[in-house]
Formats: sequence, structure tokens, C-alpha cells
Amino acid sequence: MSARDYDVKWALAPTKKESAYDTQIVNGDLTAAWPFKDLDLADFNLDLMSDRDEYGRGHEWPTDTEIELKDAAFRRGFDLSCESLAWILAFGLGTVSSAQQGETAAYLHTIKPLAPGTSVQLPSLSVVEQLNTGAKRLFTGLCVSDFAISGEGPNGRLKLEANFMGSGTKAASSIDMPSLTAVHFLRMGDVTFSLGPSGSEVDISSRLKRFSFGWNNQLMGDDGYYPGTGSVRGRLEYGVKRNFTCSFTLRHSGDTTDHDYLDNQTELSLIVAIDTGTAIADSYNWLANLYAPKYVVTKLTPTIIDGLEYVDIEIEGRYDSTAVGPFYASVMTSETGYLTASS
Repeated sequence: MSARDYDVKWALAPTKKESAYDTQIVNGDLTAAWPFKDLDLADFNLDLMSDRDEYGRGHEWPTDTEIELKDAAFRRGFDLSCESLAWILAFGLGTVSSAQQGETAAYLHTIKPLAPGTSVQLPSLSVVEQLNTGAKRLFTGLCVSDFAISGEGPNGRLKLEANFMGSGTKAASSIDMPSLTAVHFLRMGDVTFSLGPSGSEVDISSRLKRFSFGWNNQLMGDDGYYPGTGSVRGRLEYGVKRNFTCSFTLRHSGDTTDHDYLDNQTELSLIVAIDTGTAIADSYNWLANLYAPKYVVTKLTPTIIDGLEYVDIEIEGRYDSTAVGPFYASVMTSETGYLTASS
């Protein structure tokens, strides 16, 4: 292998999910490849059982090993685009409703968490990974373990990081790897940052320094192994308590408003609207909206940045029945829908 074999390619299905957990998405649906950052490779682990501790063989050295369990994991970092955001949110939260905008090629996708008490099996996906021009490896039964969305001024691209856990199923693939797919990036300069009591949110974008949203499904990896599945997982369900985090840094307002929100535990609403200004069709742009519809401030820390006073704010999201949780999103893309089962 050449010292310059640095490239990693990833083939994925942008809208398709596995028809059942650990059932391969058909090759014909693995048509997309998006640029990503932070080079890493699939982490494929084997839990091996050795006969080293067995007696009666006349020596202390192992002579045999068996595979007990298989495991697979990925991490991917992206410059945030409408395409990658819709894909990660769909698989990371679990439900999508899509609506065509007029008679155009634009579709608004509202993406929410799986409701408590309904299915606990997250939608799963398949990907093919290739290092440079080497072997292509198919991984199936992948679910989004956690993801983080962040932005920081002055006007760079927003960031997306996601971790995946898989069934442990791996196979050689012969598909033709797709070329990089054009995507529509989301930037800090496109953000409108509004907060306040629900229905009375105020645009305070001029005060925003940075923000981050985090979601963790607390995947129950060990529970996925059970009699009858062999060495791979037979399910990958979200945990008893999923976790949502959000923080942001604001330039000091000059009054006590931020502190009052903390001291009074005022229930607030946060909307991060991101509009690229680029049309899909007619007046419908590539855009995304992130919502924390009910939250309270739990921590406020004054800080100095470039000689100016700021406040670092952490929040706790509360359950909202319409959002089916503390966080949801909407994304406008040209795809007609997401989480359609691959045949």
C-alpha cells in the first residue's frame, strides 16, 4: 500500500433504510457519496475466545481461537449540508413526514424522535467503504448512536459529527463507488437565532458567537446479542433515556435578561433557522430549522472573548407533545421522502 493512499470513499443510500434490521440495502440504492472530514476507517472488532486457560494439553500456550462476537463502529464528520443533515436526523431521530411545496421539486421534511412507547428499534442503514482503490467493504445494521450539530462565527460552514454502531456484519462488495454528490452547505452567516417565550421568540443573531446541539440515543449494544443471532447483533434499540443537549454563547445583552431566565426558570423556545438563499425551485430554498420548543436555562457562565463580555449558556430541553420530545427539525431538500424501505 502506498504511503499516499489517503482517500476514503463511502457509498450510501440517501433516503432508503433497511427493510429489517441488518438486511442489506440493495446495491442499486447506494448511489450517494458526500464529502466528509476527519479521516477515519470503520472500526471492526472481534471478541475472541482462546483455549489458553484450558488444561490437559501439556503446555500453557493457546492452540485455537473462536469468534464469540462481532462489532462495528464508525465516526463521520461533515461540513453541514441540507443533504447530510436530513439523512443524519432521519436515522438519528427516527420519524419523518414530508410535504411537497406547491407543484415544485422542493419538499419540506419534518423530522422528530420516535415517540416513547412506540418502536424502540431505530431505522438502520447499510454503507460501503473503500480505502483509496482497495477492497470495498459492506457494513449493514448501522444505527446512529449520537450526533452533534455546531456553528461558530464569523461565517464558516456549520459542522456535523455522527457516530454509528453496527450489527458486526461485514462482507466484500463489488459495487461501482459513486462519485461525490453535489451538496448544499449551511453556514453560520445563514443563521437566524431566535429565542424567548413560545410564540414570542426574538431574533438575537447579532449576539450569537457559537451554538451546539447534541443528541444521544444511548444505544443498547450489548442487548443486541441474544440466542439465535450467532456472533452478530440481532437488534439495536435506543436506550431507556435518550439525551439531548444544547449550549450557546451570546454577547452580553447589557441588562439582566439572560440571568433572569436562569433565576426564574422561565420556559423558553429556541429556533435556529438556516437559509442558504439558494432556490430548489420557485421561492423554495435549501434550508433547515432546528427547534428546542420548550427549555429552561440551567447554567450561565460569564466569559471574556477578544476583550468583550459574553455568556456561555446551557439549557435543559423539556418534553413537548407536538415535537414528541425536546428537539426536532425541518429540512428542505429535493428528495421526496426519507426512511423508505429498500426492496
